[in-house]
Amino acid sequence: MHNSFLDIEKHFFDNKKMVTQSTQQFKKLGKLFKSNREKNGITQRQASERLGYSSPQFVSNFERGLCALPLKKIKVLIELYEMDANNVANIIIDFQAKMIRKNLMVSKSA
Repeated sequence: MHNSFLDIEKHFFDNKKMVTQSTQQFKKLGKLFKSNREKNGITQRQASERLGYSSPQFVSNFERGLCALPLKKIKVLIELYEMDANNVANIIIDFQAKMIRKNLMVSKSA
């Protein structure tokens, strides 16, 4: 069982292009969460405490796209930030679908 979409990406794909695309996706998701955190007047420290972390550094890293957040923690933030869960799910699903399609398509020059 995988805890984050980064785990899925690492399991199925192993090349620089996919890592670059993952980083871009993490940044997009991080910006979305940061925007909603700030909109609700919640500090990184408050969010990290709600997630069970002793330091706000992990929240900072996630918001900057440096790491993935486990799905269970994403659910906590969706509720804390009063976000649309379907919107977040669609962003994650769309990204994973693109990654899978790119890796399953057979090149015509092959």
